[in-house]
Amino acid sequence: SKKFSKEIDKNELSLFGTDCRDLSNIFPNNDSVDCILAINVVYFLHPLGEYLKEMYRVLKPKSGRVFLSCKENVRDSTSTIDSKYFKNLDFDRIAVQCKEVGFDVEVENVHFEENSTINDFLLIKLYKR
Repeated sequence: SKKFSKEIDKNELSLFGTDCRDLSNIFPNNDSVDCILAINVVYFLHPLGEYLKEMYRVLKPKSGRVFLSCKENVRDSTSTIDSKYFKNLDFDRIAVQCKEVGFDVEVENVHFEENSTINDFLLIKLYKR
């Protein structure tokens, strides 16, 4: 909050300390959010289905979008990853769970020519019918 104090004071930004498994305090109405951007977060959401259901609840149908980005190289370093925290590393399974909740799912591999071993990521795009 200190870093963004100017924006907060001007009502350009609001910070909420809540777990996105339950967004009812921030978004009490269904179908009210245009876009959810979750960068390098999906690994930690457990149980994933509960978070996806809440995202589905608040997302606007047809025009709303969820973008989950996942670093490709995280899967390659599973021997050094603590599975106590990194719960979701099977990106195919993540896509299946998104479909089970009701999302239309589109998966895109994003490749950068420069330093691709570090910068490549998977973008999972979710749409609500």
